This record gives sequence, structure tokens and C-alpha cells, in this order.
Amino acid sequence: MDPILKSILKKWIISFDASNIVSLDEYGTVYPSIRVTDNWGVLTAKKGTLMSTHWKRITITSPYSSIGGKLINGDGWALEITNDSFAIKKGKDENYFLERR
Repeated sequence: MDPILKSILKKWIISFDASNIVSLDEYGTVYPSIRVTDNWGVLTAKKGTLMSTHWKRITITSPYSSIGGKLINGDGWALEITNDSFAIKKGKDENYFLERR
């Protein structure tokens, strides 16, 4: 399985097309296109994201670009980190997490 990037949502604003979402029961909902703004910055995805059932975590595919910058890209998505208090960290399981420094 390929690595993924996860982020916790705290003070989010989300926009999406409600006509093409797919429920995965207890895992959450897949949003083929979505724009999320939160404390950490802005995520724009056009090839799918998984939103947890309680709208507290969003998951996308692994990043393509270097992890240290403020603009990170993946397959069909772009993440702009606008708050210097946040960074992407690699977990022990090879997945990535966007969290406070």
C-alpha cells in the first residue's frame, strides 16, 4: 500500500460538489473534488480525499514534492501551508502527518 498524508481538522471551512461523494460507511466519505481551509493552510484536491466520519481528519495520497516547503503537491492535489506552526512529518509507518511543530 502506498503512503498517505493525514491531517487533523480543527477550524475548517470546506467546499465540495455534493453530487459526486461516496460513503465508505465507518471509514468516512470520499470527496472527488474538495477545497479545505484550516489553521494550517489550504488543501485543494481534484482526484479524491477521504474525510473521516466525524469530519476531524482528512486523508490524501502521498506527496510528490519535497516535504520541507510551504507548497506540497500530490496526485491531483496541492497543499499550501500558510501557518509556520505546522509541518509535515513522516511517521514510523511510512505515512505522513500534517501537524504542529
